[in-house]
Amino acid sequence: DALALAAMSDVPLPRLMFRRPSMMTFATITLSIYFHHLESDLIAQDSAPLVIESRTRQIRAGFFDQTSELWSNTGLLLATSEQMVWFKE
Repeated sequence: DALALAAMSDVPLPRLMFRRPSMMTFATITLSIYFHHLESDLIAQDSAPLVIESRTRQIRAGFFDQTSELWSNTGLLLATSEQMVWFKE
């Protein structure tokens, strides 16, 4: 359902975690989710795995952005998200 899809939009690990050698403190500042699906798309998806692709455009001064795309198992774009994240090293 749409609520589960919204929750899945915040699942990807922050891209910064793959660039730093140790754990750090971080918190989401803003999160916007855009739904692109029809109700029938979610019914067809059922509980099949999603494909999630995430990217960061810039890491600077204790903040970074992250965008994510959530795709169905049949290649339909179901949702996109954008977030700004604060971190402390």
